[in-house]
Order: sequence, then C-alpha cells, then structure tokens
Amino acid sequence: MLFRNILVAYDGSEPSRSALRKAIELATSSPFCKIDVLYVRPTPTTWHPDLPAAPLIEYEESRAAEIVDGAREMLRPVPNRWRTFIAEGRAAKAILAFAGETGSDLIVMGNRGRGGWTELFLGSVSHYVVQHSRVPVLVMKRPPGDGEGVSLRQPAKERASDARERREDRL
Repeated sequence: MLFRNILVAYDGSEPSRSALRKAIELATSSPFCKIDVLYVRPTPTTWHPDLPAAPLIEYEESRAAEIVDGAREMLRPVPNRWRTFIAEGRAAKAILAFAGETGSDLIVMGNRGRGGWTELFLGSVSHYVVQHSRVPVLVMKRPPGDGEGVSLRQPAKERASDARERREDRL
C-alpha cells in the first residue's frame, strides 16, 4: 500500500526519531508521497498567578525550534517533499486534528514505552491516537533490550525445543 501524505508525530526522542526514519523509508518508495512532521509543544502554564509566563513561553518556543531543526536535519537528504510544523496544546488531540486538516493517510509515531500506573494516570499519546484516528497509525515500539530489562539466556529455537521435550515427557 502506498501512502501520499504521511504525518510523523515528532518530539525529538529516540522513539520519534525511529518513527521519522520509518516514514522516510515508506515515503521514498513513492516519489509522490510527502512527509509532514509535527511537534506539539505543551501549552505553558504557571503555578502561581504572580509568576510571569513570558520566560516559560520563550523557553518552550526555543525548545520547539531545536526539536524541529533536528527533524529537518534528518529530512534534508530525502528527495520527497516534506514540511515541518509546530502546534501547541495536548499532543494526541493536536496530532489527530492536524491529520484531519492536512488529509494525512498515515500517522507514524513513536511509543515511549510508558506502561502500568504511569499510563493509567498520565495516559498515552500513542494509545489515544490509535484509538481515535480515522487513518492507519504505525507505532514504532522500542527495540527489545532498550531499557525493558529483557533477558534471553538461550536462543528462541532452543527454548521452544526444551518446552516441547518437557511436554512430551509429561505424556
């Protein structure tokens, strides 16, 4: 299946860089496919009404520019058309709104690997987007062993054969 307009949700993290690499791979298979990269910066908030918000806003704007510049560096050698955007607000809703406005036919995003209580209380952007998107969503998961504590002591083939032997012993 060829896509014509791929949206990449990008925040500069390794999972989002992986998503951008995958989008580039998909887009370069078709010269008519374009890539839109979207960074959603959080809406600056202050905890006390007497504190000025201007320094926080300036910081978020500067950080957003740095993050988008990182995406542009990855996109420079890509022969396809590409654009970068910065939005403000709640990431999941902004991604879905942007996809609808621009006619994206695929959303590619990273997965932070948040789980358990953290996801329950804070939610997951990728989970929300997958559940509410009207177009396909490709979520790039973290590779095994990348902070997940996966331990493989023996190759999978050996483990499968060991299990089969134990099952045959019980018969």
